[in-house]
Amino acid sequence: ETTSFPNNLEIGGSTTSKAEALRQLGKKLGIRREEMLAAGDSPNDIAMLQEAGIAVAMGNGEEEVKSIADYITSDNDHDGVGEAVEKFVLKV
Repeated sequence: ETTSFPNNLEIGGSTTSKAEALRQLGKKLGIRREEMLAAGDSPNDIAMLQEAGIAVAMGNGEEEVKSIADYITSDNDHDGVGEAVEKFVLKV
């Protein structure tokens, strides 16, 4: 599968996806779906976000992604992923 955006080109196998990678990683490491956090900003992240127990949209993400998120964090230039990890994983 190939997807592109104005400043990004992603190429992956037709049987692979970010969601499937999350499922397989969870299975291998014994992590339940409910324990997983995923962060994304583009429509190609939606399936992965839906697979995770906690779906985090980046503040600079597209509205389509924000609409399905459990939490909208700061943008990628302001430590958005770190903010989400502190809130949901470290519970700071």
